[in-house]
Amino acid sequence: MNKRVFYSFDDVHDRHLAQMDSNIDSLEGNRPPSKQVYEAFDRLGDEGVMHWINNQIVGRQCTVVLIGALTANRAWTYYEIVESWNRGMGVVGLHIHGLEFENDDLSAKGANPIN
Repeated sequence: MNKRVFYSFDDVHDRHLAQMDSNIDSLEGNRPPSKQVYEAFDRLGDEGVMHWINNQIVGRQCTVVLIGALTANRAWTYYEIVESWNRGMGVVGLHIHGLEFENDDLSAKGANPIN
């Protein structure tokens, strides 16, 4: 049985870093959603985004929070963590600072949203 992971990350600032990290699990079909999915969030509204997150978490065993510089400030990070805990899933935080962005800048360390 494949272990399925839900990735929580700052889709605006850390998408490139998340795609690099999650390529490790690409054989299990755990790639992060496309840019178009995240762009649709503006049209979905809060209820639509909650519905999307809830559907993504179904069947997953663990949530991996990829902690970038602004992840703790992201509107949906806390919801994803709490929803995962409420479903009895494992929750792991992974700092992703010091990795290179597409423009060769290094990512900064962010606050831990799991505290």
